[in-house]
Amino acid sequence: MFDTTNEDSHSAHEFNHANEAHKAQDSGDIRLAVHLYLAAFEEASADGGEPDQSDIDNLRTALELAFDQKERSLAEHIYDRLEPYMTDEELGTYEVRLQNLALDKLSEYGISRTELENVADMISDEIGASVKLRSVTPIAHIEAEAEVIDDDEPEDDEETPQLGDVVPSIEDFMKNPQQAMERIAGAIMGAAQGDDQQAAKAPEKNARKNNVFDFSSLVGFDAAIEAAHGVGLCVDNDPAYTELIKELKAKHGVDGLSGAGSFIVRTSSRDDASHFMDAVVGELGYPAMRVSMVDAGAGVPVLQVNVSSDRHPRFSQGRFQFDTPSTLVLDDVDLWAPQLLEMCLASEVEDQQVAASIRQARESICMLKGAVENPGITVVASVGSDMPDSQALNELLYPMRIVDIYMPTDQERRDIWDQLADRHPSMRCLNRQKLTELSRNLSRCELQLVARDSLEDAYRAGLRAHRYVPVTPDIVFERLASMQPLDSEEFSSLQEAVVQEFRTGIEDLEKELSLLEPSEGTDAPSAQ
Repeated sequence: MFDTTNEDSHSAHEFNHANEAHKAQDSGDIRLAVHLYLAAFEEASADGGEPDQSDIDNLRTALELAFDQKERSLAEHIYDRLEPYMTDEELGTYEVRLQNLALDKLSEYGISRTELENVADMISDEIGASVKLRSVTPIAHIEAEAEVIDDDEPEDDEETPQLGDVVPSIEDFMKNPQQAMERIAGAIMGAAQGDDQQAAKAPEKNARKNNVFDFSSLVGFDAAIEAAHGVGLCVDNDPAYTELIKELKAKHGVDGLSGAGSFIVRTSSRDDASHFMDAVVGELGYPAMRVSMVDAGAGVPVLQVNVSSDRHPRFSQGRFQFDTPSTLVLDDVDLWAPQLLEMCLASEVEDQQVAASIRQARESICMLKGAVENPGITVVASVGSDMPDSQALNELLYPMRIVDIYMPTDQERRDIWDQLADRHPSMRCLNRQKLTELSRNLSRCELQLVARDSLEDAYRAGLRAHRYVPVTPDIVFERLASMQPLDSEEFSSLQEAVVQEFRTGIEDLEKELSLLEPSEGTDAPSAQ
């Protein structure tokens, strides 16, 4: 009598899975019930949907059943899905229960809870932070973590140790507590959460092992680094500014400036700004997240989020978690943030795709606002020097501290050419002073591009000639001319330099040919 074909599919999914889960739970098949509850929640969340309260309650029931069955991996997965909908009290309670499951798992290897809790307490006393064990890491991964944490461990090849070699017995621990604690610190700290002090120490060790790109790696950015220090960005590794900050704190009686707000890198060369922000991330040494806009095809722009390997952000419906301290990098924020702000003001529409885009835009803006207001998160954004004044963007990133990156000075360009000559021996024959004069108007990244293209041209010439061919001035001049504005003095100078190099090459060739010709008054050797 009534057409029910258009009923909400969400209710059908809930009936098909949640009701069957209740039946499985009543019949004693707990594991099946847990999976059915989880399936009901996943169905409700599909395609960006928002689960209702019954779906959330069912998922909470599944988590309780997973705890009762001691299904640690399943409980962790359900916890991650349920986390955005928990209260702070529930978060603390479930964290403790997950830790208990992890301790119970280690007890299966003969390591008692008391031993592990004692060691965790000792480590907490050492580092000044609470150590929590949420999950158990496989033995191979434990070795890798221990190798990173222990600076004194020799880097020679050894046999893979057994579990007893990593986690000592209680007798060994009582005989030499210090040595035992060093051996198992990697295993415990590998699974520890909320250890901000470890995150602060990690950059120094990673810099030695992974050659981190930081301010010491930058060439031609001296004025930009000075400007960054002047607004309080990356001053910890500068002794002069460290002393200045101590004096300011003592004179003003203020511990320091508020960490809320953002640092704006403003320049006409967006490539230079991106390169500079890479160094900022390495200089700060915190886990980093980078947000930029890319073309997803068919002219559809989307936000792309990249994170460093040492952070694990949580993307959940209506909630986003940042670890602190951390760094948030926004590439060309002036090109995409106004679009998001404009979408946030739009009203909901019937089209599901448009409505989903509006909802995602609002979530992105909320994420940015939360990061800017969090003093534990350093927000660094790049904008173009020709950016029009945007009140909405200013309010989003306020308070803003501006770092202007101007075109490189003569000295900075000379430093870049000197560095290129040090790296590439085939460029050492070039007149670097002349190149410095002819490369005005070019950004730092454009100079690097000119050098790279010139090296490749000389490389190909060597392949054709079957001998080594250095980077000649005419090759570099041609590349520089292609970068310079046609109406600039540098372009005219480069044209003259190319012609002069060509004439010099002709003269040298004529001299070589004249040496091969017989001199006057000398008979040519007759043919035998």
